[in-house]
Amino acid sequence: MIARKYLAYRIGNNLFGYHNGKWGIIEDTIENEIKKWIQFSYSIEKKNRVMDFVRKHAYEIDRMPNPDLVIVFQNAIYHWEYDRVYSISPYFYYRNTIPHDLDVEFFNKYIHENEKDVTGLYDIEKIMNDEMPSILGIFKSWSNQWKTLIEIIGYTLYPRYILHKAFMLHGSGSNGKTTYLRLLNDILGENNVSSISLQEISERPFSRVPLHNKLANIFSDIPAQPLKYTGYFKVLTGEDSISADRKNRDYIICKLCKTNL
Repeated sequence: MIARKYLAYRIGNNLFGYHNGKWGIIEDTIENEIKKWIQFSYSIEKKNRVMDFVRKHAYEIDRMPNPDLVIVFQNAIYHWEYDRVYSISPYFYYRNTIPHDLDVEFFNKYIHENEKDVTGLYDIEKIMNDEMPSILGIFKSWSNQWKTLIEIIGYTLYPRYILHKAFMLHGSGSNGKTTYLRLLNDILGENNVSSISLQEISERPFSRVPLHNKLANIFSDIPAQPLKYTGYFKVLTGEDSISADRKNRDYIICKLCKTNL
């Protein structure tokens, strides 16, 4: 029953499923439900027996599937490939939900009234100048590479690795770096962002788990400390899977967040 309720699947000994409008690790969710069911006679032994039963009846796969090419908002799903908006549904496999509504009316106007250029892109400067000129002005005041700043935001929303790169903002103080990173954090939502330095990722054994299923890892001030090991940084900017240790649980094999700033 629980396995069907959460559309559960199993990789090794780890349980994943659909809960609260998104796919992800559901072990804690199931354990909390078990506690409610047998609250007066609850014991670790009983909980473990139920968890083993759920694992036995969950669909087994050998690795995590790639997410569909979608951005999931609170009220709708946008499909990158089809340029269409769909209702929220577990039919699409995704791991992140953006904590904002999509303005579907504006989106449809944007799609139908603007043509793509020869590279297949929309004229973002024209659209921003027509719809949000003050915001366009702020981006231009930050940098003459303002289009790159906007493209970084778009890339964090794209659910696949297409650029094996990290991004570093540099410059003197009071030039908008912190404001831009706060904006990016607010757009993505705190549940979709981690904030771990490259040094921690390389040296602390449990530091990689918080990067799992994140759209971006944003760290505003890199410490003046040498990066002793570069292997994990290379994995972060690539599409390789890595083992991530979890306290008091089995480790997971996963791909970490793809955008580091």
